[in-house]
Amino acid sequence: DGSVDGPRRILSHRASAEMPLVVTVSAPQDAVLAPWWSKAMTLAAADLAGTLVLAAMTLALLREAERRERAIADLQNSEQALRDSQQRLIQDIAARHRIEAELIAAKQVSDAANRAKTQFLANMSHELRTPLNAVIGVAEALESGIFGAMSGKQTEYVGDIRKSGQHLLSLINDILDTTKIESGKYVLHQEDLAVGELIGECLRQMEPL
Repeated sequence: DGSVDGPRRILSHRASAEMPLVVTVSAPQDAVLAPWWSKAMTLAAADLAGTLVLAAMTLALLREAERRERAIADLQNSEQALRDSQQRLIQDIAARHRIEAELIAAKQVSDAANRAKTQFLANMSHELRTPLNAVIGVAEALESGIFGAMSGKQTEYVGDIRKSGQHLLSLINDILDTTKIESGKYVLHQEDLAVGELIGECLRQMEPL
């Protein structure tokens, strides 16, 4: 290796076997090393490219792995949310069935109570009408004079008894009409009302008080 006022050169010495002569050959270092540098640069570039490709592939794999982990986590969360929703739905259905069963039981109790009430009113109306009809019948018989003549005051009192009995009978019939109202079988109708007579009867019943 040597240089003389110029670019660096590579020297090679060889002695001649036939003559007392030493041959010196030199070449510019850059020219000699140019193929090596070219090959070295190519290998370095290829190595760098391979490293970059490997790094890119590694990064892509890492991102894909991270994406897959997120997808798996999202899927697990979705499955958990679905299970929670199914559990809530099952609870809601069970609660609805329980409420429906309670409503059915309450309706059965109510129907039984209405039937008992209707039966009670029917029995009571019969029990009340029997003696009441007797009271009204005796009052009408007394008014007709079948048991003999009565004074004016007695006739007035017997009339009060008859009218009070008829009023009570009307009340009993009205009580029975409530069962018709509940069953939707009650029919309304219009009729004339003697207001003066009604007021007179009310005053007559309240006068002793």
